[in-house]
Amino acid sequence: AMLAFLGHGETSSSGPFAATVRQGLNWLKGQQGSDGCIGPKTIEKHLYNHSIATMALAEAVAMNEYNLKDAAQKAINYLLVCQNPAAKGGGWRYRNYNAGGADEHDGNNDTSVTGWAVMAMKSARVADLTVPDEAFERASGWLDSIYEAKDYKGVFGYLRKKNGNLGLIHNEAYTTTSVGVLVRLLMGQNKGVADGTGTLLERTPSWKNPNLYYWYYATLALFQVGGEPWSQWNKPMKAALCQNQETKGCADGSWDPAQDTWGDSGGRVYTTASGALCLEVYYRYKKGMKIH
Repeated sequence: AMLAFLGHGETSSSGPFAATVRQGLNWLKGQQGSDGCIGPKTIEKHLYNHSIATMALAEAVAMNEYNLKDAAQKAINYLLVCQNPAAKGGGWRYRNYNAGGADEHDGNNDTSVTGWAVMAMKSARVADLTVPDEAFERASGWLDSIYEAKDYKGVFGYLRKKNGNLGLIHNEAYTTTSVGVLVRLLMGQNKGVADGTGTLLERTPSWKNPNLYYWYYATLALFQVGGEPWSQWNKPMKAALCQNQETKGCADGSWDPAQDTWGDSGGRVYTTASGALCLEVYYRYKKGMKIH
């Protein structure tokens, strides 16, 4: 939700939503532990929470919320601690697998959490926070390990290849391919971008099977690609979201989570924030924006 407010240019000090932004950002900061982790580590998949919260704090710092700079840097530092070494995949999954114990083994990486982590690090670079180049290089290595190209179509998988096959989620690769294409573009790389774009255009947005997680990443990625691929994506994306936004009662302005692939997990706040973020793409990032 904070990403959606910030993406619209809202800050804690101006505009009709200033109090909401201020309270939301302060709440996130208040959930940070002494090691930099945002939110309780008792939640099995807490790196999803931490990565997205880190991204929000970093974007806020980039928008002159300087009182959050120390918290954002601590959050980035915790994210770096949780990144797997290159020899064990180089990405992230649900928690810190570098602390020892039975969970510390090869394969605890997935493209979904890795995408959020890289987005958080990208936002941190924009905010002039410290992120080492090696972190991006390791993430790039993970993408190399789960990429496959066939018949002029590129696919980024979810988990490491096993028995020669990509690990997929729900037997589809559109979502993780959208993550892979965007991360490649942000890192100034082109491996898999053209062929991955072709894959994404096989499934353009339709409210018959909404998946706002996929739409969010694909919208960001194809906006960066631009040209005809963006035109082919943009038109159905706008139609699907603008024609199916609630217009009555207390749900006015939101999107129904019951229709969405992951709506049962995130609820109406998740679907509404994701829909807003898709529709903010025109001014949220510059085209050709790369990590430096």
